[in-house]
Amino acid sequence: MTADQARELAQLEIWKEVGFEIDKFIAFEEVKLRQCRPEELIAVQDKIKVYEAVKNLPQHVIDREE
Repeated sequence: MTADQARELAQLEIWKEVGFEIDKFIAFEEVKLRQCRPEELIAVQDKIKVYEAVKNLPQHVIDREE
C-alpha cells in the first residue's frame, strides 16, 4: 500500500466503522485486563497492542512511506 492509498483508506467511512469495531474489541480486552490473573497480563496487553496497531494501519503505512 502506498502513502496515498493509506490516506484515502483513512478517509473512507467503512474504515471508520472498522475502527469503531476494533475499539469494541479493545474495550472488551481492557475489562479482562482489570480482572486477569498476573500470568495472563502480558497476553492481554499484547492483544490490545495488536488491535491498536491494526486500527492505526493507515498511519503506519504513511509513516513508513514518508
